Amino acid sequence: MEKEELLSELEEIKNSIINKSFNLEQVENSLLKIEESLDKTPKFNAAYKFNILKSLLITFNLTNLSDIVLVLDQSSDILNIFEYAGDEVLLNEFKVLMDSDNQFFKNMDSIKIKNNNYYIFYETLNFNDNVYTILSMSESAFFKPEKFHILCNIVFDIIKYIHTPDETVSIDLFEGTIVDINNYINDNMISDSELFLFTFNKIYDSFNTMDLRIMLNISESIKEQLKIIFEHKAAIFRFSLSEYIVIPEKDYIPTYTISDLNNINEIKFIYKGVVLQHGCTKISFGDQSIYNIFENIYDIGKNKKK
Repeated sequence: MEKEELLSELEEIKNSIINKSFNLEQVENSLLKIEESLDKTPKFNAAYKFNILKSLLITFNLTNLSDIVLVLDQSSDILNIFEYAGDEVLLNEFKVLMDSDNQFFKNMDSIKIKNNNYYIFYETLNFNDNVYTILSMSESAFFKPEKFHILCNIVFDIIKYIHTPDETVSIDLFEGTIVDINNYINDNMISDSELFLFTFNKIYDSFNTMDLRIMLNISESIKEQLKIIFEHKAAIFRFSLSEYIVIPEKDYIPTYTISDLNNINEIKFIYKGVVLQHGCTKISFGDQSIYNIFENIYDIGKNKKK
Protein backbone atom coordinates (compact mmCIF):
# COMPACT_ATOMS: atom_id res chain seq x y z
CA MET A 1 0.00 0.00 0.00
CA GLU A 2 1.47 3.35 -1.08
CA LYS A 3 1.96 6.08 1.50
CA GLU A 4 -0.68 8.39 -0.05
CA GLU A 5 -3.21 5.56 -0.27
CA LEU A 6 -2.53 4.56 3.34
CA LEU A 7 -2.92 8.12 4.63
CA SER A 8 -6.11 8.59 2.62
CA GLU A 9 -7.63 5.41 4.05
CA LEU A 10 -6.63 6.36 7.60
CA GLU A 11 -8.16 9.81 7.10
CA GLU A 12 -11.37 8.19 5.88
CA ILE A 13 -11.49 5.88 8.91
CA LYS A 14 -10.81 8.79 11.27
CA ASN A 15 -13.60 10.89 9.75
CA SER A 16 -16.07 8.02 9.94
CA ILE A 17 -15.28 7.60 13.66
CA ILE A 18 -15.53 11.35 14.32
CA ASN A 19 -18.90 11.50 12.54
CA LYS A 20 -20.03 8.27 14.24
CA SER A 21 -20.96 6.81 10.86
CA PHE A 22 -18.65 3.82 10.92
CA ASN A 23 -19.24 0.10 10.77
CA LEU A 24 -17.13 -1.53 13.47
CA GLU A 25 -16.41 -4.70 11.47
CA GLN A 26 -15.37 -2.70 8.38
CA VAL A 27 -13.08 -0.47 10.46
CA GLU A 28 -11.44 -3.48 12.10
CA ASN A 29 -10.87 -5.16 8.71
CA SER A 30 -9.43 -1.97 7.23
CA LEU A 31 -7.07 -1.47 10.15
CA LEU A 32 -5.93 -5.10 9.92
CA LYS A 33 -5.09 -4.65 6.23
CA ILE A 34 -3.20 -1.44 7.01
CA GLU A 35 -1.31 -3.21 9.81
CA GLU A 36 -0.39 -6.08 7.45
CA SER A 37 0.85 -3.54 4.92
CA LEU A 38 2.95 -1.73 7.53
CA ASP A 39 4.45 -5.02 8.73
CA LYS A 40 5.96 -5.44 5.26
CA THR A 41 7.64 -2.02 5.28
CA PRO A 42 11.09 -1.31 6.80
CA LYS A 43 10.93 -0.38 10.48
CA PHE A 44 12.81 2.28 12.36
CA ASN A 45 13.17 2.82 16.07
CA ALA A 46 11.65 6.19 16.96
CA ALA A 47 13.80 6.33 20.07
CA TYR A 48 16.88 6.65 17.88
CA LYS A 49 15.41 8.95 15.23
CA PHE A 50 13.83 11.43 17.65
CA ASN A 51 14.69 12.79 21.07
CA ILE A 52 12.69 11.43 23.98
CA LEU A 53 10.28 14.39 24.13
CA LYS A 54 9.44 14.12 20.43
CA SER A 55 8.95 10.36 20.77
CA LEU A 56 6.49 10.83 23.65
CA LEU A 57 4.47 13.39 21.68
CA ILE A 58 4.32 11.16 18.59
CA THR A 59 3.22 8.18 20.69
CA PHE A 60 0.57 10.31 22.40
CA ASN A 61 -0.89 11.41 19.05
CA LEU A 62 -1.04 7.83 17.83
CA THR A 63 -2.62 6.39 20.97
CA ASN A 64 -5.07 9.15 21.87
CA LEU A 65 -6.48 10.40 18.52
CA SER A 66 -4.70 13.72 18.88
CA ASP A 67 -4.10 15.73 15.68
CA ILE A 68 -1.33 17.85 17.13
CA VAL A 69 0.38 18.38 20.48
CA LEU A 70 2.76 21.26 21.23
CA VAL A 71 5.06 22.18 24.08
CA LEU A 72 5.29 25.99 24.28
CA ASP A 73 7.75 28.16 26.13
CA GLN A 74 5.60 31.21 26.96
CA SER A 75 8.17 32.98 29.10
CA SER A 76 8.16 35.95 26.69
CA ASP A 77 5.84 37.49 24.11
CA ILE A 78 7.76 35.75 21.33
CA LEU A 79 6.30 32.40 20.28
CA ASN A 80 8.75 29.62 21.10
CA ILE A 81 7.62 26.10 20.23
CA PHE A 82 9.80 23.95 22.48
CA GLU A 83 8.70 20.75 20.69
CA TYR A 84 5.69 19.49 18.74
CA ALA A 85 4.30 16.51 16.84
CA GLY A 86 1.37 16.33 14.47
CA ASP A 87 -0.38 17.94 11.51
CA GLU A 88 1.81 20.53 9.73
CA VAL A 89 -1.26 22.40 8.45
CA LEU A 90 -2.54 22.77 11.99
CA LEU A 91 0.91 23.89 13.10
CA ASN A 92 0.96 26.71 10.55
CA GLU A 93 -2.59 27.80 11.46
CA PHE A 94 -1.63 27.73 15.12
CA LYS A 95 1.36 29.99 14.49
CA VAL A 96 -0.90 32.54 12.74
CA LEU A 97 -3.35 32.51 15.66
CA MET A 98 -0.53 32.90 18.19
CA ASP A 99 0.88 35.88 16.29
CA SER A 100 -2.37 37.77 16.79
CA ASP A 101 -2.93 36.62 20.37
CA ASN A 102 -0.52 34.28 22.18
CA GLN A 103 -3.22 33.45 24.72
CA PHE A 104 -6.01 32.79 22.21
CA PHE A 105 -6.67 29.26 23.47
CA LYS A 106 -7.36 30.32 27.06
CA ASN A 107 -10.97 29.69 28.11
CA MET A 108 -11.70 27.93 24.79
CA ASP A 109 -13.09 24.40 24.55
CA SER A 110 -12.87 24.16 20.77
CA ILE A 111 -11.88 26.05 17.63
CA LYS A 112 -12.79 25.83 13.94
CA ILE A 113 -9.86 25.61 11.52
CA LYS A 114 -10.43 25.15 7.77
CA ASN A 115 -14.06 24.07 8.36
CA ASN A 116 -13.03 21.43 10.88
CA ASN A 117 -13.83 21.66 14.58
CA TYR A 118 -11.01 20.83 17.01
CA TYR A 119 -11.30 20.31 20.75
CA ILE A 120 -8.61 22.16 22.71
CA PHE A 121 -6.83 20.84 25.81
CA TYR A 122 -3.95 22.53 27.60
CA GLU A 123 -2.05 22.64 30.89
CA THR A 124 0.50 25.20 32.09
CA LEU A 125 3.58 24.93 34.32
CA ASN A 126 5.20 27.90 36.08
CA PHE A 127 8.74 26.95 36.95
CA ASN A 128 11.72 29.14 37.89
CA ASP A 129 10.21 32.26 36.27
CA ASN A 130 9.52 30.27 33.10
CA VAL A 131 6.05 29.47 31.78
CA TYR A 132 5.45 26.30 29.77
CA THR A 133 2.20 25.22 28.16
CA ILE A 134 1.33 21.86 26.64
CA LEU A 135 -1.54 22.08 24.17
CA SER A 136 -3.33 19.42 22.17
CA MET A 137 -6.00 19.71 19.48
CA SER A 138 -8.20 16.84 18.39
CA GLU A 139 -11.24 16.37 16.17
CA SER A 140 -12.20 13.20 17.99
CA ALA A 141 -14.81 12.97 20.72
CA PHE A 142 -12.92 9.87 21.90
CA PHE A 143 -9.90 11.92 23.00
CA LYS A 144 -9.21 11.13 26.68
CA PRO A 145 -8.31 14.20 28.81
CA GLU A 146 -6.93 11.96 31.57
CA LYS A 147 -4.29 10.61 29.18
CA PHE A 148 -3.39 14.18 28.23
CA HIS A 149 -2.95 14.99 31.92
CA ILE A 150 -0.55 12.06 32.29
CA LEU A 151 1.42 13.22 29.24
CA CYS A 152 1.68 16.68 30.84
CA ASN A 153 3.05 15.15 34.06
CA ILE A 154 5.77 13.32 32.13
CA VAL A 155 6.71 16.29 29.93
CA PHE A 156 6.76 18.72 32.86
CA ASP A 157 9.08 16.29 34.67
CA ILE A 158 11.44 16.35 31.69
CA ILE A 159 11.38 20.16 31.67
CA LYS A 160 12.18 20.24 35.40
CA TYR A 161 15.07 17.82 34.86
CA ILE A 162 16.45 20.11 32.16
CA HIS A 163 16.51 23.00 34.65
CA THR A 164 18.16 21.08 37.51
CA PRO A 165 21.82 21.75 38.39
CA ASP A 166 22.65 18.10 37.65
CA GLU A 167 21.03 18.33 34.24
CA THR A 168 23.38 15.95 32.47
CA VAL A 169 22.88 13.21 35.06
CA SER A 170 19.12 13.60 35.50
CA ILE A 171 18.03 13.92 31.89
CA ASP A 172 20.35 11.14 30.73
CA LEU A 173 19.02 8.76 33.37
CA PHE A 174 15.41 9.60 32.57
CA GLU A 175 15.82 9.45 28.79
CA GLY A 176 18.00 6.37 28.94
CA THR A 177 15.44 4.50 31.03
CA ILE A 178 12.64 5.10 28.55
CA VAL A 179 14.75 4.11 25.57
CA ASP A 180 16.18 1.04 27.33
CA ILE A 181 12.77 -0.28 28.40
CA ASN A 182 11.33 0.23 24.94
CA ASN A 183 14.30 -1.50 23.30
CA TYR A 184 14.30 -4.39 25.78
CA ILE A 185 10.60 -5.13 25.19
CA ASN A 186 10.98 -4.92 21.40
CA ASP A 187 14.30 -6.78 21.11
CA ASN A 188 13.14 -9.65 23.32
CA MET A 189 9.65 -9.73 21.78
CA ILE A 190 8.04 -9.56 25.20
CA SER A 191 4.25 -9.40 25.11
CA ASP A 192 1.34 -10.50 27.27
CA SER A 193 3.73 -10.38 30.18
CA GLU A 194 4.15 -8.40 33.38
CA LEU A 195 6.54 -6.06 35.07
CA PHE A 196 7.11 -5.25 38.73
CA LEU A 197 7.31 -1.71 40.07
CA PHE A 198 9.33 -1.47 43.31
CA THR A 199 8.93 1.77 45.25
CA PHE A 200 11.04 3.07 48.14
CA ASN A 201 8.98 6.06 49.27
CA LYS A 202 10.85 6.59 52.56
CA ILE A 203 14.31 6.63 51.04
CA TYR A 204 14.61 10.42 51.11
CA ASP A 205 13.67 10.47 54.81
CA SER A 206 16.39 7.93 55.63
CA PHE A 207 19.11 9.70 53.64
CA ASN A 208 17.94 13.33 53.59
CA THR A 209 21.45 14.81 53.33
CA MET A 210 22.85 12.43 50.71
CA ASP A 211 25.05 13.65 47.90
CA LEU A 212 25.15 12.29 44.35
CA ARG A 213 27.74 9.61 45.18
CA ILE A 214 25.59 8.18 47.97
CA MET A 215 22.47 8.33 45.75
CA LEU A 216 24.19 6.27 43.08
CA ASN A 217 25.57 3.79 45.64
CA ILE A 218 22.08 3.24 47.10
CA SER A 219 20.64 2.86 43.63
CA GLU A 220 23.24 0.29 42.59
CA SER A 221 22.72 -1.60 45.84
CA ILE A 222 18.96 -1.81 45.22
CA LYS A 223 19.52 -2.99 41.64
CA GLU A 224 21.96 -5.70 42.77
CA GLN A 225 19.52 -6.96 45.39
CA LEU A 226 16.72 -7.04 42.79
CA LYS A 227 18.92 -9.10 40.46
CA ILE A 228 19.40 -11.67 43.23
CA ILE A 229 15.67 -11.76 44.04
CA PHE A 230 14.86 -12.46 40.38
CA GLU A 231 17.77 -14.91 40.03
CA HIS A 232 19.48 -12.75 37.37
CA LYS A 233 16.63 -13.57 34.98
CA ALA A 234 15.17 -10.09 34.69
CA ALA A 235 16.06 -6.65 33.40
CA ILE A 236 16.23 -3.94 36.09
CA PHE A 237 15.56 -0.29 35.20
CA ARG A 238 15.93 2.72 37.47
CA PHE A 239 12.92 4.98 36.90
CA SER A 240 14.04 7.28 39.71
CA LEU A 241 15.98 6.91 42.95
CA SER A 242 12.82 5.65 44.66
CA GLU A 243 11.27 3.64 41.77
CA TYR A 244 12.62 0.58 39.95
CA ILE A 245 11.06 -1.39 37.13
CA VAL A 246 11.74 -5.12 36.84
CA ILE A 247 10.86 -6.98 33.63
CA PRO A 248 11.41 -10.75 33.90
CA GLU A 249 12.65 -12.80 30.96
CA LYS A 250 9.94 -14.31 28.78
CA ASP A 251 10.07 -17.84 30.25
CA TYR A 252 10.93 -16.90 33.82
CA ILE A 253 8.91 -18.68 36.53
CA PRO A 254 8.79 -16.44 39.66
CA THR A 255 10.11 -17.84 42.91
CA TYR A 256 8.15 -15.29 44.96
CA THR A 257 4.48 -14.32 44.90
CA ILE A 258 3.45 -10.65 44.89
CA SER A 259 2.58 -11.11 48.56
CA ASP A 260 6.14 -12.34 49.25
CA LEU A 261 7.61 -9.37 47.37
CA ASN A 262 5.68 -7.00 49.66
CA ASN A 263 6.55 -8.87 52.85
CA ILE A 264 9.50 -7.22 54.63
CA ASN A 265 10.14 -10.45 56.53
CA GLU A 266 10.47 -12.35 53.24
CA ILE A 267 12.19 -9.68 51.10
CA LYS A 268 14.42 -7.13 52.84
CA PHE A 269 16.46 -4.35 51.21
CA ILE A 270 19.37 -3.15 53.33
CA TYR A 271 21.93 -0.41 52.69
CA LYS A 272 24.74 -0.06 55.26
CA GLY A 273 22.56 -1.48 58.04
CA VAL A 274 19.50 0.63 57.17
CA VAL A 275 16.38 -1.27 56.10
CA LEU A 276 14.79 0.44 53.09
CA GLN A 277 11.02 0.20 53.33
CA HIS A 278 9.58 -0.87 50.01
CA GLY A 279 6.42 -1.78 48.18
CA CYS A 280 5.89 -3.82 45.02
CA THR A 281 3.12 -3.65 42.42
CA LYS A 282 2.65 -6.08 39.54
CA ILE A 283 1.62 -4.49 36.23
CA SER A 284 0.36 -6.71 33.42
CA PHE A 285 0.85 -5.53 29.87
CA GLY A 286 0.19 -6.87 26.41
CA ASP A 287 1.31 -5.24 23.17
CA GLN A 288 1.55 -1.83 24.81
CA SER A 289 3.72 1.11 23.89
CA ILE A 290 6.12 2.59 26.42
CA TYR A 291 3.59 5.41 26.87
CA ASN A 292 0.91 2.99 28.10
CA ILE A 293 3.34 1.42 30.55
CA PHE A 294 4.26 4.85 31.89
CA GLU A 295 0.56 5.63 32.23
CA ASN A 296 0.15 2.61 34.52
CA ILE A 297 3.16 3.67 36.60
CA TYR A 298 1.88 7.23 37.01
CA ASP A 299 -1.60 5.96 37.94
CA ILE A 300 -0.07 3.75 40.64
CA GLY A 301 2.08 6.61 41.97
CA LYS A 302 -0.90 8.94 42.05
CA ASN A 303 -3.07 6.44 43.96
CA LYS A 304 -0.30 5.68 46.50
CA LYS A 305 -0.12 9.37 47.41
CA LYS A 306 -3.85 9.66 48.16
